[in-house]
Amino acid sequence: PVAGRDKVPSLVDREGYLWDNVGEVAANATAEDVETELRAQIQRALDFGVPVTHLDTHMGAVVSRPDLIVVYVKLGIEFNVPVFFLRDLGGEVPDEAIRARGLQLMGTLTEHGLPVLDAMTAPLTSAMLGHYRDTLGWLPDRRYMLLNTPVSRSWDWGGGRGQPEAMTALAEVLALDPGLRVLVV
Repeated sequence: PVAGRDKVPSLVDREGYLWDNVGEVAANATAEDVETELRAQIQRALDFGVPVTHLDTHMGAVVSRPDLIVVYVKLGIEFNVPVFFLRDLGGEVPDEAIRARGLQLMGTLTEHGLPVLDAMTAPLTSAMLGHYRDTLGWLPDRRYMLLNTPVSRSWDWGGGRGQPEAMTALAEVLALDPGLRVLVV
């Protein structure tokens, strides 16, 4: 976690890593820890000069419980950035409390002048392949490894360094080899 494991204990497993699935987040996270971590992530992006254009649910963990949805919307309003929020989820919401709270918060977002998307359609596969090929320069006949949970858990952040130092090291490597392609998600 960006905030530090000791600051958000309900968000980490026994090994100190963020939960890797929505069920664990929903079962263990406190709204206070979620707010602390999300706020730390937003501030980190701002500190690195990354324009924060919107907030996203990533794997949907922040919309897994009504109290977490409140935190998510609260931060969107506080930072005056849209949150990824759909009016039409394309089916039934299995939890009535989540549905009811979501409907309330749609009104809150609208009152604050923040958009609520009517629906979402995934981009066409051919369009995404074109983006990978033309924009990122990725070729379909090559293998690309992305950082995932097993990799993240085994990554030592550069000889025991923490995330900020690892980002500095990454910037230095990129400066040495401008042709290096790295996707950090």
